[in-house]
Amino acid sequence: MAENSPPSRLDDGSTSKKPVSLLENRPGRKKTASIDLHEISGLGGKETLKQSLIAVRPGGTLSMIGVLSGATFGNALLPFVVSRKVRMQGVTVGSRADMQSMLRAMATHQIKPVIDKAFPFEASADAFRYLKSGAHFGKVCIEI
Repeated sequence: MAENSPPSRLDDGSTSKKPVSLLENRPGRKKTASIDLHEISGLGGKETLKQSLIAVRPGGTLSMIGVLSGATFGNALLPFVVSRKVRMQGVTVGSRADMQSMLRAMATHQIKPVIDKAFPFEASADAFRYLKSGAHFGKVCIEI
């Protein structure tokens, strides 16, 4: 990726209503409403769909992995999807072989998840409350 250029892909692992800011530390670049990402993988559902549609470039792909904040969003955003030719696709969990292949690739390329906070098993209820609050960025873990 070239210095000061936005990434071509974003994984939105947050259910937060706050937008993920990719424009903050880009010296010499003007802040704009659109980020122009080629692909976005979204977990949030209705709470983050609008942000994802603003960030994806015309003709880009929005992959919906989950619907953590709800599955219904009405049809208000549909004209935006159509006019910008955004491809929306659902993504489901793959097979065991797919998971093993992904884990090998992650190990080979030293890809690690972003962990926001880890809770001891005894504080599991606190972990779920924290997850529900949407204040996290990255994974919320429970240590076993």
